[in-house]
Amino acid sequence: MGGRKRYVRANAHGQSGSGLVRRRGIVSRRSWVAVEGSLEPISYDGLSFFRFPEAVAEHVIERYSAPGDWVIDPFCGFGTALVVAERLGRHAVGYEVDERRAAFSAARVGNPDRVVHGSCEDLTPTQWPPFALLFTSPPYGSFRSDGNGDLATYLADARHLFSGFARLLAPGATVAVEVSQLRQGNRTLPLVWQVGAVLHEIFPLREDLVRVNTGDTQAGPGYDHDHVLVFDVPPAMPLNLAAHPESVGSPPRPLHADPYAATRDQVRRKQVARRTSG
Repeated sequence: MGGRKRYVRANAHGQSGSGLVRRRGIVSRRSWVAVEGSLEPISYDGLSFFRFPEAVAEHVIERYSAPGDWVIDPFCGFGTALVVAERLGRHAVGYEVDERRAAFSAARVGNPDRVVHGSCEDLTPTQWPPFALLFTSPPYGSFRSDGNGDLATYLADARHLFSGFARLLAPGATVAVEVSQLRQGNRTLPLVWQVGAVLHEIFPLREDLVRVNTGDTQAGPGYDHDHVLVFDVPPAMPLNLAAHPESVGSPPRPLHADPYAATRDQVRRKQVARRTSG
């Protein structure tokens, strides 16, 4: 290497391939991060597998925000992103539509009043300072608790919700969305590309960060890797929102109470099928 030193800052829970590579003072960012992938145990009484490990949150929050920044997760679930953000010296805000999960998340953080039980559609720009980072993992399959709606409805709901989130973000902020392809038998639904295309109508896509699990835990349905799609918030928002003005400041769409119910129902059906076949 000609005497040049190479430094890699690895995530505490990940592999040395992740993080920053420094050569002669130049910082380059790898487009992938490897983590073991196991989920930290939590004392939640119910299904809790639909979350990312803290190592993923650490990598994203460190990479795309700075201490003192405000970070929001509008689908905060069990509060993983909020716990990690506070640990890293950020101000964390989360919204969670499920009352039990909202209470559970609030009990895990140092500022429980910043975990709001309610719909993320109720967020307004005056409630909090502008956010430097929005980091979330939206629900798979449907934003609606009854699971109704086809793929077109799901993507339209995503466009509507994230168009509204744009009003909460500081100029130059970052939007990071964790999403996976969906393996369905011997076929794959390319949800990453479809969600990415929809969100790119609102925010310019900066990069695609791939997370690879080195252990046995799935990163997404049927896959040991998933994607964190990273978007820029331009200094002059709205940018592409002009193409969808009905999505900004319009009355909320009838999104239902629990975006994870459809996922839980799918798991229950699989469990019943396994017991029946056995």
